[in-house]
Amino acid sequence: MVADKYVNVENTNQNCDSILKENLKLTKFLEALKPDISLEVKKFGRKDLKSVLAHAINIESALEQSCDNSTNNISNVDIQNILKENLIKDQLIADLTL
Repeated sequence: MVADKYVNVENTNQNCDSILKENLKLTKFLEALKPDISLEVKKFGRKDLKSVLAHAINIESALEQSCDNSTNNISNVDIQNILKENLIKDQLIADLTL
């Protein structure tokens, strides 16, 4: 039917609008981050705003921990280890909430 095609087109347009809005939010969020955090998040890959936000929080936490532990004598390996620990903790929390 013609009406069914119209409804499907309308749904497709709404889905496209939703995707565009999500991408715009994601882009604006990445632009607002500190450059070092933004770079690390971009390395991780863009998926959705929720996962990017969680990853940015982990990176910020790792950087704060590294600053607390030393006076700028932190290596990328140390930061990656802290990020890995935070990711494992987040996965455990996610598993527990399911």
